[in-house]
Amino acid sequence: MVLSILKINYRDFSWRTWALLGCYTASGFVALAYEILWTKLWMIVFGVSLLGVVLTVSAFLGGLGLGSFMGYKTRRLMINPLRTLALIEALVACYVLLMPAIVQRVDAISGFSSNSLSMILGCLGIMVIPAMAIGIGFSWAVQALQSKRIVAILYGGNTLGGVLGALAPLWLIPQWGWASALHQVAYMGLIVALCLGAISYGAPKISFSESEFRRKHTSKVRDKVSLWAYAGIGSAALMLEIGWTRWYGTVWLRTEYVLGIILAVYLLGVGLGSVLVPQRASYRLLRLMPWIAGFGVLIGILGLPYLATWVEESTWSSLSTYLMGQGIAIAVMTLPTTLILGAWFPMLARLELAEPEILYGVNALGAVVGCLFTGFWLIPHGGTLMVLVIGASLLILCGLVLADSWRYWEWGASVIWVGLVYFILVQIKPVFWLPHDLTTAIPVFRYEDAVVSTQVVELPNGARILLTDLQRRDASSDPTAVFIQSNQGRLPLMLHPNPHSVLFEGLGTGISLLGTDGFPHLDITAVELSKGAVLASLGWFGPLNQPALSRTHIIEQDARRYFATHSEHFDVIVGDLFHPDLAGAGSMLSYQQWGRAQAHLNPHGIFVQWIALNQFDLQDLRLVFRTFLKVFPDGQFFMDGMHLALVGGAGTSRNMACQYISHLALLTDDQKLTVSAGEGLYTWLGRYWGPIPPSIGEIQDEWHPLLEFHLPWVKWTNQMSLIATMNYLLTERPNVMAVQNDLNLPVGIQKEWRHDYEATSLLAQGWVSGLQGDEGQTERYQAVAIEENPHDRWAAYALSDRFLAKLTMIVNQGVNPIPLLKHLIYLNPNQPDLWLALWKLQAKSHDPEAEQSRLEILKYDPFNSQAKSGRPLS
Repeated sequence: MVLSILKINYRDFSWRTWALLGCYTASGFVALAYEILWTKLWMIVFGVSLLGVVLTVSAFLGGLGLGSFMGYKTRRLMINPLRTLALIEALVACYVLLMPAIVQRVDAISGFSSNSLSMILGCLGIMVIPAMAIGIGFSWAVQALQSKRIVAILYGGNTLGGVLGALAPLWLIPQWGWASALHQVAYMGLIVALCLGAISYGAPKISFSESEFRRKHTSKVRDKVSLWAYAGIGSAALMLEIGWTRWYGTVWLRTEYVLGIILAVYLLGVGLGSVLVPQRASYRLLRLMPWIAGFGVLIGILGLPYLATWVEESTWSSLSTYLMGQGIAIAVMTLPTTLILGAWFPMLARLELAEPEILYGVNALGAVVGCLFTGFWLIPHGGTLMVLVIGASLLILCGLVLADSWRYWEWGASVIWVGLVYFILVQIKPVFWLPHDLTTAIPVFRYEDAVVSTQVVELPNGARILLTDLQRRDASSDPTAVFIQSNQGRLPLMLHPNPHSVLFEGLGTGISLLGTDGFPHLDITAVELSKGAVLASLGWFGPLNQPALSRTHIIEQDARRYFATHSEHFDVIVGDLFHPDLAGAGSMLSYQQWGRAQAHLNPHGIFVQWIALNQFDLQDLRLVFRTFLKVFPDGQFFMDGMHLALVGGAGTSRNMACQYISHLALLTDDQKLTVSAGEGLYTWLGRYWGPIPPSIGEIQDEWHPLLEFHLPWVKWTNQMSLIATMNYLLTERPNVMAVQNDLNLPVGIQKEWRHDYEATSLLAQGWVSGLQGDEGQTERYQAVAIEENPHDRWAAYALSDRFLAKLTMIVNQGVNPIPLLKHLIYLNPNQPDLWLALWKLQAKSHDPEAEQSRLEILKYDPFNSQAKSGRPLS
């Protein structure tokens, strides 16, 4: 095989050639923006699922490949390809202008999104047809050039335009919303079409003879093998893109900004490789290319632990510096490979292996195969690390087939490759880039699919933590965390006068189901998107979530799609805690999603959405309040620690807290003890915070999302102030008399309730003082709070923590701390840290009651390593 090195003289370009290259670069910007926005629209209609994620990418790439083939087959019909290209751009833009209305109409059709066939048909209609038109446009743009020397610049320019197209939605969506953002991009597409139409006037007409059209691709078997190899490179490239997206999304967290930057950097490398590398091409380079690309992937894998450490230790002054640092780091890790990926296409076109349109189509269809294989099989069975290793290996294999050569030094390179792959698969463990405070943890469970990665790690003390994408803590077996999680089911059921059925939007570890223990005849359903979370709850948190989990009907599905596919109604629906800044997660706090939940409530039903205060700044918290009030105008809220419970009803019933009081009369004494978790029934009523405060401003809308774009910006610029949020909530809390009159409390419980209500306010004020660094004031608030309500678990936790912190000093002073420990345990028997301290002291003095204390530890903390071993640590 002889490589033809064709040097390009840019001075020979006509103004029409320059104009075409400029327009097609702009077309790349438009096409990438289309793809991202179409994918988001798809998720609005059908929700997030493995099938949806894989289908959207496959449909777009498949449309490009088929369109390129179709354009090649119809090229002899083209007389003025520029004018035809302009028409294609205009038709696609017009289609996109109509798309939001079409999608909204489809979304309104009951049950359309209820099955996989609907998803496939919707994907064909929404994605494949316009993508085919874009693919046809590439074929006709190549024909309009009438010179293969500059196909590299056409392809590279289009790809570089896609870099900006990948970033544009990050600005367009929060400014305009999905529909208006699509319209803005479509208007740009119309401008591109008009420009192409303008430069088409006076362009020379093109005609083909039958014999000329049929030349090539009819004889050499070698060419067919090479085409298969180039299709394999397309598969490998898509596998690497998926792997890198998950890889770096783990390090930087999977926000909209991170995903956009990763895609932009990938396209930047491919575009630069197409434009720059072929001009310095040589036969030796063609042989080296697969090795450079493959080893570049492995070096990036080896460098990830260091990158993760750098990311965690770095501080950023602004969002722009954060994104710039992120982009540079990803470019350093991936550019050696992406430059080669971009260089292959123009080099093979110059080798005349096939017409550029055929190469483009084969590569795109190969990418479809790579996407399907990776999403449906490789990620669930091998994980992201295996995706990258297999993608790099496939890249080398196919690249060597294209080079059609083998040198002695390549035997040595092969040996090094196998050794390095073995080292990576054996030695590289995900624990290497866990957060610093979890570096001593041992991974005990890991599951990946195309949607999310789930992992369970075990700490030296035996506690287990459920992680999403290795960074996000979803839940823990820590006793305090268990108490908090179980409260998520406990409060909603107490608020309903007579609950018979409950739906949990999110399962996590299954510990939130513990709140149902006081209701043995309750019909429990849980919807969970992550299969990994379901497996973890069954296999690794069973001692904590049983027997509630065993009587729960678990449905593995996106909550949005669940509401579309099921007609069941519930007395209580509970919205679980989640991370609202992750890509797509903000839709769970949207006006539409809460409306769907309301539609599935029985008469007098209750909906409760839990949110974590440390995940919101004040501006976004008020946005969530406004959105909730849009659906539940009489919404109220409770505060449990640093979590808020937003409460709304099926109708317009006022004061769900009043229903709590009527519910108490229906409970047996045993139920009252179980339901309140030993805190006393009025402790929970004391956590009532009043009606949700209204305000004027925007709301979270699926068609105009704000949270997932603003929250990362607030976090990265260090503008998230929990102190400001807590002070706002304290000022908004009604005074005791106003709430007492509003709830119409019976006279017999008013005195006890007032103490509990004041205790909650005092604890919140103490937390604010702690955040401000005033520990003395914090202790004073907590001391008064425990006097007001000694049964409040949060007050008891604070008192116990202060005592345990001073335990060594108390012992050194010669004071016997056992009576004090027993008194604290009387106030808060559910805290195993107190039992652990008591057990250690009893074991040291050979007290016969030590064994009973050890069993109490295991009762509340079954994973405690010291209690399980029977050997307390000093």
